[in-house]
Amino acid sequence: MSVGPTLEHSVAAAKLESEGLQHILAEVPVGIVAMRGPKHVIEFVNSAFHALVGGRPLLGLEAREAFPELAGSVMFDYPDRVYQTGETLRATEASFLVTRGADGTTEEGFFDVIWVPLRDADGRIAGVVSTSIEVTEQVRQRRRIETLREATEAARAGLEQSHAELGARIAERTVELARTNAVLARTNTLLVAEIAQRMRAERNRTDLLRRLGSAQEDEQRRIARDLHDQVGQTLTVLTLAVRAARDAGPLSPVVAQRLADVQRATEDLGREVHGLAVRLRPTALDDIGLHAALGQLIGEWSVRTRIEVDLHASDLDTVRLPPDVETALYRVIQEALTNVARHARARHVSVVVQRYDGNAIAIVEDDGVGCDPDSGGRGRLGLVGMRERMTLAGGRLDIESAPGDGTTVIARVPLTGPPVSGLDVMPEVTHSRASRAGARSERFPRGS
Repeated sequence: MSVGPTLEHSVAAAKLESEGLQHILAEVPVGIVAMRGPKHVIEFVNSAFHALVGGRPLLGLEAREAFPELAGSVMFDYPDRVYQTGETLRATEASFLVTRGADGTTEEGFFDVIWVPLRDADGRIAGVVSTSIEVTEQVRQRRRIETLREATEAARAGLEQSHAELGARIAERTVELARTNAVLARTNTLLVAEIAQRMRAERNRTDLLRRLGSAQEDEQRRIARDLHDQVGQTLTVLTLAVRAARDAGPLSPVVAQRLADVQRATEDLGREVHGLAVRLRPTALDDIGLHAALGQLIGEWSVRTRIEVDLHASDLDTVRLPPDVETALYRVIQEALTNVARHARARHVSVVVQRYDGNAIAIVEDDGVGCDPDSGGRGRLGLVGMRERMTLAGGRLDIESAPGDGTTVIARVPLTGPPVSGLDVMPEVTHSRASRAGARSERFPRGS
């Protein structure tokens, strides 16, 4: 006797004493239970269903007697309805209390369940067959991932709010300093005291910005590590669980397609989590230095934006820059590339990082539409942030641009001695955007 295309025909054939098919049903990795009569007396249970309920004896028991933990739930409404109407019913991720063993311990489980009528030789409804696939772990993993994602979004929102509040406090403090300067100009008798007060206020402001910047980097490092270690591992476990369920044995097309969809969604989420962790704080910046971190940043940026990038770096592999200098230059280059992607409409970008005359210098040059450098970055929070980072690192930021002639961003931080002042630190860079001799070059082509 051939097996029909539906589970109903398969079970009906099994009840017509197809012993070979009964043996197959007993071994498939899908929980199957056959119940007869209006009280649903259990006549057949395969090994997979036994495993779902902890191996307790079920044969010969009525369904309500076999599963007392489900009393009062809608679980028994399904087989009652199938027995009365002959229709097939389905429940996806249905939540039931399950008794796993003889000790009577119950826990919440989630199942994809199908109930179909069992008919006798005359086509009359004689009972109900139920198939169950447990998806408890998948549901719990998804909930954990959603919880972690919500926590990540809340943390990011908190960082953005802190940045906004800091900007407001800085603006207020700047207004106060301007008023103080006016008072100093008009009141000679209070000049010394007012200057001292202004210097203290500026030191406090700088110290506040430095500590906030350090705290923000630490928080981003922690969040990135949590994303990689916790969310990444959870997604890996989920992917393996889905793959194991898929490979466990023959599945219906619907179940196989659903598992494939879950696996694709899990893999996509894993890539998104990895990209977010790298953007928050690249591990290469802490582990092996600025050069490797920039290679990773620029490579991914080039693929994402489809803009070709040349990275020129020298003297960065033998002796590393101080950690705060590496962080400052990395963030400035990151923000400069973000501005290129948003505003420049460029086809090619060059990034240069090198030591020169006791300074660490980073240059980002594009061939885009350019801008008016005299605007001072009004309306561009990214430029304001880059200038603040350079100020806190004891360096400076300069911008060379003209409408239609591209833009060059130059960041300089002294490695020894006082902060950089003036434009004469590296004249061949600030006044000639074509000279890049002596630096090792790496090309990152546009993404395909």
